[in-house]
Amino acid sequence: MEWVEFTILGHVPAKSSKQRVGISKSGRPYMYTAGAVKQYAEDFAKQINRTHKIYGEWDGGLNVQFVVYAPHRKQDLDSYSKILLDLMQECGIIKNDNRIEELYLRRYIDAENPRVEVRLWKGGEIYGEGQEEGR
Repeated sequence: MEWVEFTILGHVPAKSSKQRVGISKSGRPYMYTAGAVKQYAEDFAKQINRTHKIYGEWDGGLNVQFVVYAPHRKQDLDSYSKILLDLMQECGIIKNDNRIEELYLRRYIDAENPRVEVRLWKGGEIYGEGQEEGR
């Protein structure tokens, strides 16, 4: 089984904080990206290289594992996956996040070194030592 692994440094902001509504001087509402999410997206993209994109054009299913080292427990566990999958798509690591068949998500607390460890492999394959390949 072939997979790609990488680590993204920094704290993952909540996806719910991504879009904000502002009011223009003329009184009209508009949408904008929150600063923390925009900065994290830029930092995420800077840490990606071509070896992380081996499944960028893959049309089949994919499995992904996120191990999040967060600075606190204030954020819901499931809030991490959406922003991470969206950024993986935006950076060309995956073609489309609708290709994800299985998602494994785990959180630990590490206030001094927040990060996300990512592992991505083709769908239909089982990850784990001593397990049979395929289903």
